[in-house]
Amino acid sequence: MLFRSEEHGKDMDSFSGLAFENVYCSYPEKDTKVLQDVSFQLGATEKLLILGATGSGKTTIANLILGLIKPDSGKIIISGEDLEDINIKSLRQMVAYVPQEPSLFSGSIKGNIMLANDQASEEEYLTALAASQMKDEIAAFPQQDETTVGNRGLGVSGGQKQRITIARALIKRPKLLILDDITASLDAENEEKLWHDINRDYPNTAAIVISHRLSTLRYVDTVLFIDSSGRAHKATHDELVFKNKEYHDFLHEHLKK
Repeated sequence: MLFRSEEHGKDMDSFSGLAFENVYCSYPEKDTKVLQDVSFQLGATEKLLILGATGSGKTTIANLILGLIKPDSGKIIISGEDLEDINIKSLRQMVAYVPQEPSLFSGSIKGNIMLANDQASEEEYLTALAASQMKDEIAAFPQQDETTVGNRGLGVSGGQKQRITIARALIKRPKLLILDDITASLDAENEEKLWHDINRDYPNTAAIVISHRLSTLRYVDTVLFIDSSGRAHKATHDELVFKNKEYHDFLHEHLKK
């Protein structure tokens, strides 16, 4: 696995879907490949949930799409273009990523959100804030959205920090939204509200969700299950339950926890 530089390439101005074609990826410290012969497609507005055991390569898929790392072999195609030929800065303007460990800078809550799109209107700002399920909490702060947070989100809870980062992602009006394990910031009720608002206010946004919460299955179109050998299986939840024994067993073990 090699790290990707931000070299020149084709600019991206639209998103018509992405595809992995026989992608293999490994890390130097591991003897075996994390991902093996991974192939799947994601539609222009499709919502996809990635499931798999800890260390199975779920976040690796996100890092590959973002161009943070390169596969050992295989191709990643975005809007019909090989990722190798795409200007990475241009791609990242179209994609919004909320990592497991979000980061904030020292400044106001509003400033942190607007960082992703300083040209956003007040309406776009309020829409993103409401969708992230932070509107009511911020209204209760003494200085509301002008409340100052410290580096790394000092002054707000971990869950609030992550929801501020979700608002920052949504204010970009991304073509592709990648959420990496946001269950720490949202209880089941707020997760339902989040997806309701995303579907209503950002209907043309595709989403890739990495989650351990099985209730998320209700809000996605398809599932990408990464098995114990690093191979990926994409289908609807119902199809995988009946056709993939390892997926069935994974759900069974997860439900017991």
